[in-house]
Amino acid sequence: MSRDILICTVGTSLFSNIERLDDKEPLKVYEKKGNITGLVKELLKRNPRDRVCGAEINSITSIIEKGKLSERNELHFLISHTDEGWEIGEILKHYYQDSQNPYKFERVVATVIEGLKDYDVKKFKTEGLKNLVKEIAKIVREKGTERIVINATGGYKAQTSFAGLIGQALEIPVMYMFEKFEDIIELPPQPISFNFDLWLLHYESLDNLSKKNIAPYEEVKRLTADERLKTLIEVETINEEKHVALTPVGQLFHEMFLYRFKKEKNHLLGDIQPVKEEPAFSKHFYHNPPFGAETFVKRIWKDKKYIKTIRDFYTHPDLPERSRFEFDPKHNKIVLIFSDGRRTAKFNVEIPSQNEVTLKAALVDLNETYFNG
Repeated sequence: MSRDILICTVGTSLFSNIERLDDKEPLKVYEKKGNITGLVKELLKRNPRDRVCGAEINSITSIIEKGKLSERNELHFLISHTDEGWEIGEILKHYYQDSQNPYKFERVVATVIEGLKDYDVKKFKTEGLKNLVKEIAKIVREKGTERIVINATGGYKAQTSFAGLIGQALEIPVMYMFEKFEDIIELPPQPISFNFDLWLLHYESLDNLSKKNIAPYEEVKRLTADERLKTLIEVETINEEKHVALTPVGQLFHEMFLYRFKKEKNHLLGDIQPVKEEPAFSKHFYHNPPFGAETFVKRIWKDKKYIKTIRDFYTHPDLPERSRFEFDPKHNKIVLIFSDGRRTAKFNVEIPSQNEVTLKAALVDLNETYFNG
């Protein structure tokens, strides 16, 4: 499939360049007045390789002219969580939507990355870079890696480095234009030696932190006990209680292996083909079952060839829970928790394997298929 979507990190070099112009220059006049329409019209009069247009326009022009995109369907600008960032985003959005622009894109989106602000170092590290990973991963999940190119030229150095690392982790071409270069270069792949089995073993805790951003220490205690994960998590004290959060590298680790898992799950689970037994439901279950539970259980049993059978072992008529699959380490098995928002039932999901990595692979597949999609 051809590449037709460009993700672009954004800095403020356009404003820095305009600031150096003479006060009577139309670009500077419009910028001082906050006139985005006028500023865009002036930019369109210039050669897009002119340095005054800024790193984003210069590098996008090179990407297009070098044929790195077969079509120009979507352009995603990832902008900083600042007033300047928002304004630059609006300028670039209008510039690439303008019918007078020969390099116009069909759809242009400017997304503010929460926490990506240079005057708050803690937020930049704990929120900004993690949210950058999440946003790129979200676009990748929706559009597919084979359609995307990343332009990591604009923005803070940490932001551009991380965007490059994300692209390489997710097997997406990453382009960069050095300050004094006329053209973009494609960054060479860098070795990323994260351990796949390690991720499978800690999937539940990592996924929990990815969704919540922060969790009580006791909730993810097993994660903190593994020395191999020390660069992926950080512990902080809030109101005299320990809490755990993913570092930006930890967020990348989780997103990267979610992507790789989807490519390799058939290899991990394809050999498990038990003799199937219809799901069994107890009399107690039928007294007050959660709405839709029986249909859901039969569906997943039919969908997933590696499931031998499913049996209920618990129901509660007045206990709402989050529906999910979880791993029971004491009995080395997968449990389905299903709730309709009022009633809850729990089921043993029988998979003929005692290998924890295999069972964790099934756990990831089930959660990603039915609850995290």
